[in-house]
Amino acid sequence: MKSIKLVAMTAALSAFALPAVAQQAQTTPPADSTTTQSTNVPEGTASGTGAASSSATSSTSAGATANNAAQVSALVDKEFPAYDADKSGQLDKNEFSTWILALKADELKATGKTMAQTEMASWASAAFTSADTDKSTTVTKAELGKFLGG
Repeated sequence: MKSIKLVAMTAALSAFALPAVAQQAQTTPPADSTTTQSTNVPEGTASGTGAASSSATSSTSAGATANNAAQVSALVDKEFPAYDADKSGQLDKNEFSTWILALKADELKATGKTMAQTEMASWASAAFTSADTDKSTTVTKAELGKFLGG
């Protein structure tokens, strides 16, 4: 479950904190030993990027998005009660910050990056403002799920 948590929150946190980097990451596949180099093949040929290829990519993306949404929803359902200290069913700014900073710390640890405490506090405050879409000064499970990409 920890890897699901890290994947879900990394996507959301990266998109929030670094929109340009997140956008590039979504359009640039990771370089690894299983990635093959593509060659320029005219569109519409057997190996090209014709309609069938585009349709398959869209279908794969939709499946991945649905899977990610299910993972985020499961994560929120499982962990929300642990951070909802007053058991109100909503996270106030302190409760939200505790959770989001724990997620951010996991992300930083996994990526080997660092962030100053003051920067983390400012980031958490901005994240809360972004997650609190109805501006009620609390974040519901639904708002948190949407914020985390669900």
